Amino acid sequence: MRHLDIQRTHLLTYVEQIRIIQLYGDFLNLLLDTPSLAEYTFVGDGRIPFPESSSGHWVDNPSIFFKYNNESDFDELGQLLDNFASQHIVPNSGVAISLTSWNNKKHYSWN
Repeated sequence: MRHLDIQRTHLLTYVEQIRIIQLYGDFLNLLLDTPSLAEYTFVGDGRIPFPESSSGHWVDNPSIFFKYNNESDFDELGQLLDNFASQHIVPNSGVAISLTSWNNKKHYSWN
């Protein structure tokens, strides 16, 4: 079982936050519609080995975890993020989405 962690962070005015929340929701919906992913919830009292939210930003959001089958699925998600970011996120706007795999491989919306 492999896990994926997404986080959204930004440093924007309150007015912009509504637009950003919509962008985040749009990307989350893309992930939820991806057949190779299944949302995952940790159960029990054990320690979650990933950050449970982003931190240190004006708005921090909880991480959302997914299971996927293999490394190539994660790489395809990186391409999905690149495409989404190029169409919807203004460079250097302070809006960021990151994907982190179970083995700490990462894809960022700003790369």
